[in-house]
Amino acid sequence: LSVIAKNSSPNASPVQLLVVRCQLSVVRCHWLITFFYSLFPIAFR
Repeated sequence: LSVIAKNSSPNASPVQLLVVRCQLSVVRCHWLITFFYSLFPIAFR
């Protein structure tokens, strides 16, 4: 994603907003996965 943002410099701000939004969603999903893993560790084995 960083390479795409560098190649499309005129659309840098929308691309950067999209990248930040994707990163926030990934962090949120990772937090949910770790939260459910700590709650139900047997279900993931």
